[in-house]
Amino acid sequence: EKQHLVQTVLTLRRSHPDWFGSYRPLEASDGSLAFCRGGQVVTAVPLRGDAVGTFELPEGDWADVLPDLPVRLLVRR
Repeated sequence: EKQHLVQTVLTLRRSHPDWFGSYRPLEASDGSLAFCRGGQVVTAVPLRGDAVGTFELPEGDWADVLPDLPVRLLVRR
């Protein structure tokens, strides 16, 4: 799982370097951490347990590129 996550993020970063510019933390429930990079990529990870809680998602149409993992990696469509 970790290798798949790292490979996916590095591939996205290589294909779309402008997506990974600015960093903005997002509101997330206790036990989760979420942030947005470049207004195009949202990452949410569980800090405790194995599931991401609720988190603020910027307006827009988002697709989860890692639906089978306990982390959320969403990209703007």
